[in-house]
Amino acid sequence: MALWKIPLRVAAIAVAMALLSACVNWGDDPAPGEGQLREGDEYVALGDSYTAAPGTGPVEVKDGCLRSSTNYPHQVAERLDLKLTDVSCSGATTQHAVNPQALGSISRPPQVDAVSGTTDLVTVSLGANDFNVFAGILFACPAVRAKDPAGAPCTALDAATGKNSVKRRGAQIEKRIVQVVRLVKLRAPKARVIIVGYPQFFPVEGPCDQLPLAAGDFALARHVNEFLVRAQLEAAATLKVEYVDVFTATKGHDMCADEPWIAGLKPARPKAMFYHPYPKEQRVVADMLVKLLS
Repeated sequence: MALWKIPLRVAAIAVAMALLSACVNWGDDPAPGEGQLREGDEYVALGDSYTAAPGTGPVEVKDGCLRSSTNYPHQVAERLDLKLTDVSCSGATTQHAVNPQALGSISRPPQVDAVSGTTDLVTVSLGANDFNVFAGILFACPAVRAKDPAGAPCTALDAATGKNSVKRRGAQIEKRIVQVVRLVKLRAPKARVIIVGYPQFFPVEGPCDQLPLAAGDFALARHVNEFLVRAQLEAAATLKVEYVDVFTATKGHDMCADEPWIAGLKPARPKAMFYHPYPKEQRVVADMLVKLLS
């Protein structure tokens, strides 16, 4: 069985609980939609739990997405006086941008359904939940730690999966992000489209009580973090849309840092769900977007 085929019970928990410069503008001339936003313009936010930011503020519980009303899309919309439609949802993959997402008895429509010809701004941040790459590090890797705490049992298990290895998933995730953004641009040809990158989730090395991996598996975790960000960055370059480099902005603030902006297994501060952003990270992302858009 492939490493990232997490048991359904664990996967359900993951979905329920979760799931260059700071800003890059590709090309010399502004693309369609890259003009100044005006008050009342329509903003659609697509994303997973790192956009929904469960626990960072009051949570909308009606649809099961655990979306906070103080996440970065809400902060940006409030500060720039935009009309926000936030369809980010915990557990969302790139496939849920174009297909319904089932959350228990609730079926969420495809996220791109919220995008139309009247949309002026779209932010996209997806990919971590594809192929369970993020949840695999958080759940599957700690589960095998006891086999070889000083070694790299998760890395070995992943390598044994061959073509399904997590190390082979980066290019596939990039292609999926490209497909999502292309559809967004087709539905909203005049909109300004921005890919928002992921932060630094994981440290370069351990040990770390907030991320209980075997000593040699921290390299795999970091690799996953880096290839997710690379997939987003390269998708932005391919389609010549703007990119917000949250990874660089969160250096030194991963879940194992002295001053974490991402909560680990046991959040040290309130207003965060485990393995998800603290309010500080959301403020940083909002600041970057507002600066880019102003």
